[in-house]
Amino acid sequence: MKRILLIFSLVLPSLFACLYSLTVSRLYVYYDMGINATANLGEIIFIIFPMMLIIFYVTFGITKSLTSKYQLAQWQASLIETIAQFLVFALVFFNKFESLKNYPVSKPYNIIHFFTHFFNG
Repeated sequence: MKRILLIFSLVLPSLFACLYSLTVSRLYVYYDMGINATANLGEIIFIIFPMMLIIFYVTFGITKSLTSKYQLAQWQASLIETIAQFLVFALVFFNKFESLKNYPVSKPYNIIHFFTHFFNG
């Protein structure tokens, strides 16, 4: 069980980086942003994904060192690490969403509209 949680904790930052890249990609497609799809994909693959991968692994390292000081059970430490990475994901995405607020789009620039599109595919 301990080994499974450790593997989960090491894979989780990569999953969050992939999820963030997917979310930004869907944001660009929904609002028709950028020069074209190839340029947007290049930005996501070569800039956004590696940057977010680093950020999520740094978040993992910080939370791992903090949870090891308090001698929590392995599942509690994994839960705290997951929550911390989710919070970082949410903060970075909302910052990205707000930074694109002045981009001229034809659809209403609303986070609820975007997430409706995101989850309905």
